[in-house]
Amino acid sequence: MSMELPGMMIELSGTSVRNKGAELMTAAICRRFLLHHPSIQFAVPQRFGTAKDRFKYGMWYKISTKRYALNRKITRSEKVAIQAVEMMLSRRLCTECGIVTDQGINAVLDASGFAFGDQLPLNRTLDFVEALKPLKRKKVPVVLLPQAFGPFSQPSHQDAMKQLIDMTDLIFARDDVSYGHLNRLSQHDERIQCCPDLTLAAEAPIAPVETQRPITLIPNSRMLDKLSPENSKLYQDCLAKIILHAKNKNLPLQLLLHDLHEDLQFIAPLQYLTGSDIKVVTDDDPIQLKAILASSSLVISSRFHALAGALSSGVPSISIGWSHKYDQIMSDFQQSEWSLSTTQAYEDIESVMDAMLEPVTNANISQCLKTQMIDIREQVGLMWQKVDQAIGLAG
Repeated sequence: MSMELPGMMIELSGTSVRNKGAELMTAAICRRFLLHHPSIQFAVPQRFGTAKDRFKYGMWYKISTKRYALNRKITRSEKVAIQAVEMMLSRRLCTECGIVTDQGINAVLDASGFAFGDQLPLNRTLDFVEALKPLKRKKVPVVLLPQAFGPFSQPSHQDAMKQLIDMTDLIFARDDVSYGHLNRLSQHDERIQCCPDLTLAAEAPIAPVETQRPITLIPNSRMLDKLSPENSKLYQDCLAKIILHAKNKNLPLQLLLHDLHEDLQFIAPLQYLTGSDIKVVTDDDPIQLKAILASSSLVISSRFHALAGALSSGVPSISIGWSHKYDQIMSDFQQSEWSLSTTQAYEDIESVMDAMLEPVTNANISQCLKTQMIDIREQVGLMWQKVDQAIGLAG
């Protein structure tokens, strides 16, 4: 039996609508709580998106002067203005306007995806720690939902992450490598646990299946700024190879954009390199994007949550990534042989595509993925039970 407080307010941090992977996490979390704890309400800081974006999910605005909440530095005049608003607004007016302050938050759930480690800005961790301080003084529970972490080889990142760990009640690493990075910072800590990505259990509607299911290619701008210039060039050439190989085999191919802001930059160069128009697919609904992935014959992805969406839907997939999180999710589904480095992908992508599109192999891989999902759904369900207990919802 649930024991939620009337009007219990949870701050959802780390998500946004900027890319569809982050928004998919938002959608999956909101769906889960609507099903199991329908009276719970969510608030998000300004960094989440616009008022229209918040209204889409029925979420309140968490007003704050913290840099973490705003995702930028704040001027002195802005800070004074926001603080004045916080003091002057009555509780009734805040409720009518859908605004909440730290005083109205009962729990914090963070679903950053991958925000803490050497490859990410140090200020991201420090700003989050600073934003949590007033909440922890009120003993508000903080849970880091399944996400990737680390490595933490730099002393500054180690110290910052230790501060964050000290502020949490429960932390879920979504893979063994991330768990190892956290465990080295806080050994034998029972708060640190493992669970696969929560979006894997999110059900998507069944999309109409075309006569010939397409190959779906998902690029990622991080492959340009997280890799060396040489490997970034190899990656772009590899994308062109994929498109040309599908064209030569008369196989339908579509390019799906998980981040309209950053991944749109691939379209013009790829059209130039391949000398052909490319079918581009987008959708404002992240759940619908998962349905599109589910109707593919093969997915080739450099976006983690697109990869997760395909694998959890039983679609054979090739991973070309820039961090350990890609190798780890492929391992979770017993698909490590199809997790390729940039160099491997450039050299072997045509033969790998042919192997995975062979009908018997394709069907066997799909069945393997569906079998793995049985255990993954159970792990995600157990994770939610522990979250409920940590934030005072289980009784």
